[in-house]
Amino acid sequence: MLPCKPTAAFDSLFEYAERINRLNGGTACAIYVIQRGRIVAEHYSGRHSHAADARPAAADSQFHVASVRKSYIGFAVAWAVHSGGIASLDEPVSRYLSTDEDSRRLLDGVAVRHLLTHTHGLDRDGDGRLVSRFAPGTDWAYNNTGIQLLTELVPRVTGLTVAELLEEKIFAPLGWRETG
Repeated sequence: MLPCKPTAAFDSLFEYAERINRLNGGTACAIYVIQRGRIVAEHYSGRHSHAADARPAAADSQFHVASVRKSYIGFAVAWAVHSGGIASLDEPVSRYLSTDEDSRRLLDGVAVRHLLTHTHGLDRDGDGRLVSRFAPGTDWAYNNTGIQLLTELVPRVTGLTVAELLEEKIFAPLGWRETG
């Protein structure tokens, strides 16, 4: 365990995190900052659920952080570019994905960058089929369609799933055992 010396310097950060948590309808938040090998900020607030008897958030709490996976997938794509599996973020997605004719047509003009920035214009209809909502690069829409396509693309260009790549390149070298 790293040594921790509590300080009031982060109080405004703690207050901000708690305010955003409330605005988002969350139940708990945690902040843990390490600088130069020592803990400089550690804060837990809230409870594990909205239930009145829910356990308070603490150092041993585990959080489902959902959209943080987008950052991990972004890293995996960056690694694929760095290692040469993807030539450029501006490469067409169709170069890396095998799709049926209808999907291939919808992917026309969609670059890897569009998938990363939610500017791809793609979505899924009620039957799970790929549809286009707007031309790539002309608008922005936050959804998981681009992320799902990236999770297909990464193994094709690296030979590893996103989880395997993260384990091999980040988690294992850092000694992280409870991250996945």
